[in-house]
Amino acid sequence: NKIELSRYAIIPAIFFGIVSTFSGASGLAIWFVGTYSILFQSNRRKISLLIWFVSGISIFIVYFIGGNTSRLTDLYNPEIFSIHGVNYFLFYLANGFVMKIDFLRSFAGAGILVSILLPIIYYAVKKRSPHNFTPWIQFGLISIFSAGFTVFGRFSMTGFIPSRLITQSVFAQIAALVIVTIVFYYIYSKTITHKKLVLTIYVIVFSIIIIAFSSSYDLGYLEGSEWSEHQSVLLECLENSIFEFKCNDHKNPNWHNSIYQDAHVLQDLKLGPFIDNPQTFTMVPLLYDENWKNMQKTLKAMGVID
Repeated sequence: NKIELSRYAIIPAIFFGIVSTFSGASGLAIWFVGTYSILFQSNRRKISLLIWFVSGISIFIVYFIGGNTSRLTDLYNPEIFSIHGVNYFLFYLANGFVMKIDFLRSFAGAGILVSILLPIIYYAVKKRSPHNFTPWIQFGLISIFSAGFTVFGRFSMTGFIPSRLITQSVFAQIAALVIVTIVFYYIYSKTITHKKLVLTIYVIVFSIIIIAFSSSYDLGYLEGSEWSEHQSVLLECLENSIFEFKCNDHKNPNWHNSIYQDAHVLQDLKLGPFIDNPQTFTMVPLLYDENWKNMQKTLKAMGVID
């Protein structure tokens, strides 16, 4: 936002955009948010957009070339454009805001989305700069784009979103709350005869929000406590030298179970943690020609690597 005051402000903006990009996939959102910010400039808008756009495209190319681009097609799921994909998107925005009831999450997510997008649409039509709303719209856009990236890369028909991927959803909730407050304050200041009614409506809305937070965090605490207890029991079991693969829990089919359900195969073959004489390889055997003499020299796969 300081680019309008100083042409050199775009340098630290680009620098921190790069830091954001390579700090996590959701960091890519900063380039879209920055574009929105520059669009409402009155000074040097075209040259700023050009510099920002070229920088963003360059960083995107480096980002995706540096990674495994072949996985992009694997990540794509046509279901993201279905009602399930839309709900998943809304669930992200409403994370931690309401209890995990699909209807409530969809309703809250839609409310948050509308609260953020309406000022953007209004000021785009009016062709004005939304100074009061700008930082809060930016907060909201970060979450919106982050939700979009998460839907694309981690879409789940069950609606489950790992907690590590939704930390930025709180930006949308803060943005929506502040934007709604600004709107109510504007209506309150312009109203002469119905100030009490406007204030009462806002108090009711704000109270509902507080209740929603309270119920959600109470549920989150219960879930966290249960998960912590389960992990403590699992750790205690694994630290027992005679556990004999009895640590599986049919009620919790997570990755721990997938490790131990076939561990007896490693034990029978004396591989992995059961090897008698652990060896440390100082080379990659197949990179040396003399090790090829025992190979069948066929490209036909005979099994799978788990």
